[in-house]
Amino acid sequence: FGCYPSRDGLNWFAFVRATEADELERDPHGYLLERTRDWTAPAHEAIAATPAGAVTLEEVVARQPLERWTDGGVALLGDAAHAMTPFTGQGACQAIEDAVVLSECLRDEPDVAAALGRYEARRRPRTVEIWQRSWAGAVSAAKKTRTVDPARKDAFAARFERVVWAQLEQTI
Repeated sequence: FGCYPSRDGLNWFAFVRATEADELERDPHGYLLERTRDWTAPAHEAIAATPAGAVTLEEVVARQPLERWTDGGVALLGDAAHAMTPFTGQGACQAIEDAVVLSECLRDEPDVAAALGRYEARRRPRTVEIWQRSWAGAVSAAKKTRTVDPARKDAFAARFERVVWAQLEQTI
């Protein structure tokens, strides 16, 4: 579960294992309310405050980063080149970084094909590394059980609650 302020209020998202999709599809709002009943605030409260009809389901899909992003005078960037799961919060950030590096390469190299090749060479190692971390996060989140140190869990919950409530107060 995560949430962030937006111009229209608060947006939130929750990840559910594919094995639970059938139950989720029948009643997404009710399912999420039940699943978060004992969670630390504000997850349950945010879901409860959301009209049931406003809950939408989207599938998270990722693919390996492409081996090649450029061909002559054509280049891909962002998700077109390296779609990743949202577990590092870096999808849009990496697209922005792609755009900055692409513009620098085009500015500094008059030959477009050479500039695009340089862009790909500069960006690919970083995006692959971040993609791998993102995929590892997805794999970890998909595990049914994991051992968690209770003290670490409590510290994380307290910190999460402070940060999220501060964000909510600013939004409201």
